[in-house]
Amino acid sequence: MTQPTVVQKLNKLETHDRLVAFKKFQNDIGAFIQSISDRPPFGNRPCYLFIVHKRSLGVDERIDLVRRGEYEKIEDTPIAFMDLQCRLGKPEMQPNTTLMKLFPGQDRVKMIWSLPEEETWSQFGEGKMFTDPFIMDSIHNYKKNKKTLEKREPDEPTAAEYNSLMMPYAKDRKRMLEALVRRLPVYAEREDYVKQES
Repeated sequence: MTQPTVVQKLNKLETHDRLVAFKKFQNDIGAFIQSISDRPPFGNRPCYLFIVHKRSLGVDERIDLVRRGEYEKIEDTPIAFMDLQCRLGKPEMQPNTTLMKLFPGQDRVKMIWSLPEEETWSQFGEGKMFTDPFIMDSIHNYKKNKKTLEKREPDEPTAAEYNSLMMPYAKDRKRMLEALVRRLPVYAEREDYVKQES
């Protein structure tokens, strides 16, 4: 299987075209990566960007957003969220996620995996609907080699370094959320109805 590739541009992520939501939020993802590059949350230490692709919200979650005063009425609430998380260590490899490694101060991003929802995996492969080699490698590695991609890299912090680097964020939740997390809302398409005169 091929090794992860390195993308040289921060402002235009060219990872794949399989997820409409991912494409829709490319500018937001690029802006978050740029903010990490401009104001590295962990100094010049490399970090990871963990992207949890579109996750649908249940009606109860949407009602809760209205109750908390974040939205005026349920029709205004998002139907899903896409989460971006800046991390010091690798998370577990999961379907419906992408993981990339960022190098603050450098114009490069290392792609580690990009997994679509598991229900869509049969659509990827030679002669199938999607033939993205990186996603096909990610699916193969998830099935056969998951632990290797999850393995700790030499430049990841030790437990003591991790605690030291996270201390400023542990004391200030607002600062942590602003620096390390982006939650991108996905809204339902609204149909415009035109009244027909009788």
